[in-house]
Amino acid sequence: MAIFLCNGCGIMKINRIMGQLIFLLKAIKLVTLSFWFRLRAGVKLPGLEFDRFGRKIAWSFFTLRDWGRFLSLLTNPVSITRYFEFPFTLNAVSWEKVKNHLDISSPRLFFLYLLERYPHLKIEILNPDLRDLEETKLYLQTFLPERNVNLVSHDATQLPYPDNHFDVITSISTIEHISDNGDTLAVRELWRVLKPGGKLILTLPCKKKYDEEWRDTDTYKLGSVEKGGKYFFQRFYDTRALQERIFKPLDTTLLSLEVFGENKAGSFDEYIQRWLAFGIDETIKDPYYIARDYRFFESIEMLIDVGVCGLILQK
Repeated sequence: MAIFLCNGCGIMKINRIMGQLIFLLKAIKLVTLSFWFRLRAGVKLPGLEFDRFGRKIAWSFFTLRDWGRFLSLLTNPVSITRYFEFPFTLNAVSWEKVKNHLDISSPRLFFLYLLERYPHLKIEILNPDLRDLEETKLYLQTFLPERNVNLVSHDATQLPYPDNHFDVITSISTIEHISDNGDTLAVRELWRVLKPGGKLILTLPCKKKYDEEWRDTDTYKLGSVEKGGKYFFQRFYDTRALQERIFKPLDTTLLSLEVFGENKAGSFDEYIQRWLAFGIDETIKDPYYIARDYRFFESIEMLIDVGVCGLILQK
């Protein structure tokens, strides 16, 4: 019996070592390919500082032996169009003059970058997704434990803040996911809590012609509207939709608009399908795709098909 137990322990040990070896080989492959595609993107890649910053954060998780987060950040620190959205939002404001900042559910890499570069900032981070908020909390505790940050789980259509409270409000690719007229309700609330003279910076997906995306599941599990077995995921704004749903309700004019989109119709949709099918094996190519397949456009009307726009509004 002891012999059989000993043999069993040996087999388990071998299987464990083999599993670790397979993971290590896959990790080496992913890291190598990731840096290869990053090099192929070249030095003109927008958002390069965020790419470097994400890979820097990865090493904080390496020291904790948190291999999943380490590998994810090292190989795919910035996701596809965030290479445009992050620097657009960063350059919209003189951050050294900002004291009180509200962010609505932006990808966490953006405000982590802000907090490291501008340690004086006080940031209120609002996100209705408790799971995502807990992940943000983990990142803050690991990388920037002493920064002035308040995490709040709340609905953006009914903000728990007084009027004229924040110097700057940012929301990167978020309000397009709020179903029905939730995007309009949200921007009205953002405008209400923004100080006079303050800036509201939004990035949103856009198309030459307004469109909506509905999926088989409620992706964020936040009670999205369901019709015919499909769940609302996001809207793609055209110029008219921006005017009717964003600008007109605020009774304001646009301070600045930038548009970034695909060079060939269908390339973004094809990428999404590959991403859903292959995961990180596909997304490690993001910097190369951004450099090869996307460019700036003068307006939404000039887009070939799908893009993302950056808006700056001043109260």
